[in-house]
Amino acid sequence: MKKTSALLGSLLFGAALLTATGQPVHADTTTQTAPQTTNVQTTSQTDDSQSAATTATDQVATNTPAVQQQSTTQINYAKGYGVNLWQLNADQSVTWTGRRLTSGTQWKTFGYTDLSKSQQRVYNLGGNQWIYAQYLVDAGSKQKVAGYAAQSSNNTNNSQATDLTSAANGTIGVVGYHPSYGILLYKVNGNNVQSAGRYLKNGTAWKIVGSKTINGTTYYNLGGNQWVNSAYIVTGNANGSYRVLKSSANSREYYTSQYNPIFAPWGCASSALSMLMKYDGNWKNVPGSTEKAKLTYMQNHLPRNKANGGQDGDPYTGKGFTHVILSYRLAQYAHALGDPKIVDISGASLSTIADLVKGGTPVLYYGWSSYQAGGARNHCKVIFGYNAKNNTFLVHDPLYQYKYFYRGGGGMREGVPNGYDLGPIAWVSASQIAREYAGNALTIN
Repeated sequence: MKKTSALLGSLLFGAALLTATGQPVHADTTTQTAPQTTNVQTTSQTDDSQSAATTATDQVATNTPAVQQQSTTQINYAKGYGVNLWQLNADQSVTWTGRRLTSGTQWKTFGYTDLSKSQQRVYNLGGNQWIYAQYLVDAGSKQKVAGYAAQSSNNTNNSQATDLTSAANGTIGVVGYHPSYGILLYKVNGNNVQSAGRYLKNGTAWKIVGSKTINGTTYYNLGGNQWVNSAYIVTGNANGSYRVLKSSANSREYYTSQYNPIFAPWGCASSALSMLMKYDGNWKNVPGSTEKAKLTYMQNHLPRNKANGGQDGDPYTGKGFTHVILSYRLAQYAHALGDPKIVDISGASLSTIADLVKGGTPVLYYGWSSYQAGGARNHCKVIFGYNAKNNTFLVHDPLYQYKYFYRGGGGMREGVPNGYDLGPIAWVSASQIAREYAGNALTIN
């Protein structure tokens, strides 16, 4: 077995700790202040905090929140897990600090900055240490902290609810959170948001009527007085009949092979994830200056703790292999690599996946490879297109070498005619995918 990366098993500050394998350990719930990092800004150190007169509109201060206000917040995530702590870059991108804060722990925050490029709000924990708003609640009321709010000339303090904005015809919303959890349904009375006492299962799709921003957080209306926090919803479009999410169906755009430029026959998860990251623009955050270096990094640091959902087996040699990394753990790995947009939509139906693709979002799903057509779904592939006329999906399968880049160039070529050697880039019928797809999938929010 390859040695577990220190990147995934680092020590957290305060009382929040991870073991050497990355397994979260419960912390106490005392309020904590994140210790300052070495690049914390002082009154005489202004390199990272440029004035409004000299900073471009898309540049942000990295050590000082745009809106300064102290409060005590609590990490709100799946019990027993932690969320990533980030460093903020001036261009609004983020870099993982190598640290996670355990769900349930409480932290002082000093304000927030809205990132217009990603339409996300990040809260400051002191110095260049930030956490996404969607993972925080007020420590006292347990209400969600305010999320991203676009600038509005009629609502400069973001304290009042805006009028309902109607959604485009055919807009659907898919719950993207965690395979074992749902998200809370709310009811709204003016600016007061309260629990409706119901949860929506992960992966389920709902018609979106419109949206409203209340105290900085955007909620989607599902009809009547039924609302969901937009942070956990991926939108799609039930209308339309054909869409390809690249320049042409046959293009190798976004494609990654798990054989070239590095040879990782059991590394489909990293290869497939890289395709989503290429599409959403966060591929640049993976360490390395070349595709080979980036893919090597991803395979070398792939979580391998089976008890924590990691892959059981070496991605290069297959030694000890029993199953590929689980979907929720792969989403967490994407976050650690610098892509907070990747979400788990496990439970989504094929028709829901089609609507997401028609709405402009590729989908990574777990199925079978050309060497296996039964048992556990141990192969990751990515859907980049949908054609309603013949109910087919455009699938990128990473399990092909460039010298055998054709239908039949995988398992069939080596004497395994199992029906899933359909080529590296192929239109695949919904019925064929339905036989292999067991409900585990990721996409981009």
